[in-house]
Amino acid sequence: MNLNECKDVVDFARLWYHECMRVFHDRLVNEIDRGVFKDLLKNKFIGFSCDEEEILGDSERIIFGDFMSGIDTVGQRNYNQIADLKKLLVTMDDF
Repeated sequence: MNLNECKDVVDFARLWYHECMRVFHDRLVNEIDRGVFKDLLKNKFIGFSCDEEEILGDSERIIFGDFMSGIDTVGQRNYNQIADLKKLLVTMDDF
């Protein structure tokens, strides 16, 4: 996702949350530390003038990627939020 493509602060906050989860959360080694880290992130939502429901909705899993347009679009991929996890699984199987 190009920052120019962020429609609003909620889009930016979702991207920020995703990147923090991938860069830091995924490297933590136990559930206690992961829980503390998620709570730290959620406490920062106020800085975006958003609440947890606006950013996370029903799930704590927010995924962004550049591979949903398929394997044949190597030079033309866009980094976007992937909302349909079933479609994500099918796409990953296709790869």
